[in-house]
Amino acid sequence: QELRMQHKHAMDELEIMKKMDPSSKAVMVLRNKRDLSPEKVAEVAPAIEAAALLNLREEEIAGLKMTVSKRDEIIKELKAKLRVYESEILDMYDERKDLMA
Repeated sequence: QELRMQHKHAMDELEIMKKMDPSSKAVMVLRNKRDLSPEKVAEVAPAIEAAALLNLREEEIAGLKMTVSKRDEIIKELKAKLRVYESEILDMYDERKDLMA
């Protein structure tokens, strides 16, 4: 029972860490090592910055994918409208041709 509770606690902590900001994760890792000296924090700072930039980059990529997806959707709608208009024009042309004959 005790072991199960420890495992659950560790899994909960892991879930929390996954949702955290990269800089918070680094501080948590440092806190677990009980060394928050300026040297240690400075040592981890580049990793924090890199993780933050990577996060930002992933958000930008996700935004671009959404934009491309939306664009593709708009193109599909416009093509459908074009087919309808072409059909209407051809119908009018055929009607006019019949009237002229």
